[in-house]
Parts: sequence; C-alpha cells; structure tokens
Amino acid sequence: MAGLKTIQTIWRRLALLAAAAALLLLTGCSGAGLGFDPQTLMSPPRPTGEKENIHAVLEQEAGGGYTLKYPQRGQYRSAIIMNEEEGASPLEAVALYQSNQAENAGITILFIGREGGEWKSIGSFTNAATLVDQVQLGDVNGDGIQDVVVGWGGATNTSNEICVYSLRGSAMEEIRLERSYSEMLVADLNSDGSDEIFTASVTTAEQTALATLFRVRDGAVETLGAANLDAEVTGYLSLTAGLVNEHQYGVLLDGVKSAGTISAYVTELLYWNGVDRRLDAPFYDTATGTANYMRRYVPVVSRDVNGDGIVETPVLTLLPGNTEATSEETAYLVNWYRYENLENTMERVMGMVLNSREGYSFAVPDMWREQVTVRTDYQARTMTFYEWLPGGEGQPGALGAALLRIRVFQREEWDARPADGEAFTELARKDQLVYAASLPQPGHALSLRMEDAMDSFALLE
Repeated sequence: MAGLKTIQTIWRRLALLAAAAALLLLTGCSGAGLGFDPQTLMSPPRPTGEKENIHAVLEQEAGGGYTLKYPQRGQYRSAIIMNEEEGASPLEAVALYQSNQAENAGITILFIGREGGEWKSIGSFTNAATLVDQVQLGDVNGDGIQDVVVGWGGATNTSNEICVYSLRGSAMEEIRLERSYSEMLVADLNSDGSDEIFTASVTTAEQTALATLFRVRDGAVETLGAANLDAEVTGYLSLTAGLVNEHQYGVLLDGVKSAGTISAYVTELLYWNGVDRRLDAPFYDTATGTANYMRRYVPVVSRDVNGDGIVETPVLTLLPGNTEATSEETAYLVNWYRYENLENTMERVMGMVLNSREGYSFAVPDMWREQVTVRTDYQARTMTFYEWLPGGEGQPGALGAALLRIRVFQREEWDARPADGEAFTELARKDQLVYAASLPQPGHALSLRMEDAMDSFALLE
C-alpha cells in the first residue's frame, strides 16, 4: 500500500507540474523562476505517419536536444511548415529550430524532402539571428516552384534580414539579400505571373524610409523599383495587400509617427505602375517628405470596410462641435475612400463612427453629415447621436435633440431592465454583452427608422 501511495503522490505532483506549465504558456509567463524554459515545452507531441518521418529527420539533423523556433509574424506561425504545393518538388517540409548543443548557435532552417520513398534532409542553413520574424512562400525566381522567403529578426523589427531559399536540382540553395526591412510581403505585384518581394523600411541611421520591389533571377537579386516613404514614420501598425480599386493591386501601409503629446498616423499606398514600369507612391509629398494627406490621430487602419473585395483607406474629419485634434475616437467621422489610380483621385465609399473600446461601428447616413455629432459616456456605456445646432457669427454651436442612443448591456442587466425605462431595441449579442439602441425622438426630421439603425450597426471583428 505504501508503494501505491508513493506512486499516486508522484502522479499527483506530475499532474500539478503539467497544469502549472500549461498555465504559464497560456498566460505568457516566462517560467524562469521555476527553472525551465517554456519554449522547450512547446515541442509538439511525437507524431505519427508522414510527420513521424519528418520528426525523425529533424532529430537526426539536430544531433541531440533542440528547441523549435516559431515565426513571430505572418501567415505561417508553426515551427514545422508543410509544403502543400503539388508538383515535382521533393520538398515536403521546413523546420526551424535552435540546437541546444552550443551557445549562441543561431537558428537553423532545415529542408526535408522525400525521394524514392526515403525521407532526408535536402539542405540546412544556420543564421545568427535571435528569432524568426516571418516565413513567406512564393515563386520569386520565376522557375515555377515555390521558394521559401525568411525574414530573420533581431531585437527590433527594423533590423530584419531576408534570405531566399530555392530548390536547385535536388538540393536547396540560400541567397542572402543583405538588406533590412520593417515590413515584407511576397506577392505578384506587377502581374507577370511570378512573385516579387516587397519591403518597406522606416528611416534609420543607415538609410531613409524606402519601399522596394525586387525578385531573384539567375541567382542574383534584381531590383524592379523603389519609392520614398514618409521619413517621419517610426513604425507600421499594419500592411494590407489587395485590390485598391477594380483593376489595381496595391499595398497599404499604416504607419505611426510622433506628433508632440499624441501620436499621429498616416497611410501610404504603393502599387506597380505597369505603364511607366515603376513603383508608385501617390500619397507621398516630395516637397515635405511625408504622407500627411492621410494624417489622423486615431489608430484606424486600412481594410475592406464594406466586403466588396477592395481595400479602403480611412480619412478622419472632426464631427461638429469638436475643434481640436484629439485621440478620442468618437470625436471623428471616419470616411472610407478608395484610390482610383487612372484618374489619381480618391472616391468616398462611406462614413462611420467607430467605438473600438466597446467593439462596434455605426455607418452614418448622408443626411447626417455636418448635421449630427456624437457624445460618448464610457461609464454609462452609451454613445448618443445629437442634432448639431450651429452658432451665429462668432458664436459656438450647441447640441440639439438626441436622435439615437446606443448602449452596451451586460446580459443579466439587459434581462432585468425595467419595463417602464428607456425603450431599447436589441441590435446584436456577443459573449455576455447585449448591444441595443433607442430613438429618443422618433418624430424628429433627422431621426432614423429602427430598421435603418439596425442595418447601420456592426460589431468589429
């Protein structure tokens, strides 16, 4: 019985240790105080089938203990990336790891292939980087076979280095581009049927802010075009690629820059001009070296706002009654535009008020433009649209009638609301929250129908 109790005690302690490790991983704690490295706990369980063969090659090549290294950004976040491309390529998987056998050994990228039923390494390369920033796939050398493009990272995202790994015969080769970047994209930007590498870099001691488009041909890097970027931008919030109108593919960069007591944000558009065969940046002002046309003080980023497959750009204007730049999001009407490169014009798509703190937006009807403003009470969790009454010459305006009130309820609060209180109509539910609206003066000339209010409301993803 004593032996059984001892075994049970051991199992209980092991279970507690496993639970503690899982909790640390979920909460992002380092675990250093407990004497272990959580990265070593992130190794997947021993696989079966094809993945077992990949695991065996990885263990053989690593030559002992190793730690899987996970890309920090991008579509591919696994330390073992499977090649889903069908074709003649023998490449089956890519593995990223750091050997435990030597200090400061860098990170190794291992390419695993299968030939004649045999699983084996078809190339491995070690980089001195401290992390893997991102991995992207694409045919950047034009041979019809996907290449692996790796951004090797350092302490900041302005010191990343790019390497391209391509299949030559039955083995992989490495091309070091020896250039840094802040953002990177692998895509077919010039519509020639193969992919290019697009990079954007903020200003550093070594270079000014620059966007570059290049590819690999005959083992060498070929620059297709470059364009200046806003020199005051210190980092990028997002890179969004896609159609910017019905016929033009482009890249939208949303950057942040210091503006005294508050931060400012700008959008820069880059696209390949097929007529003049160059990389264009239409929002860039050569006179000032900035892209301040899209300047704003709220971190709203470019996106496909209406689901039409085209990426729109935000331009913010203060709602009536607001006279100074502020970081208060609900003080602005967010106007969404798309760029028409053939005419070099911006076309307004829609306008909305965002309430990111509560997780929703409200599309503002055209009849409200310049006629309506917003006041937000975060304690009461309400956002109210008011008629705006302009003042006379030299006189300030004033709030008029309340037209629409949006309120966020806890579900139990919603269920227990008094029957004789303000009449709210449910708009949406998310988790334990209920979003509802009321029409304080439904007979007002500027008031909406509740059906229209429901159509204008949307939860943010």
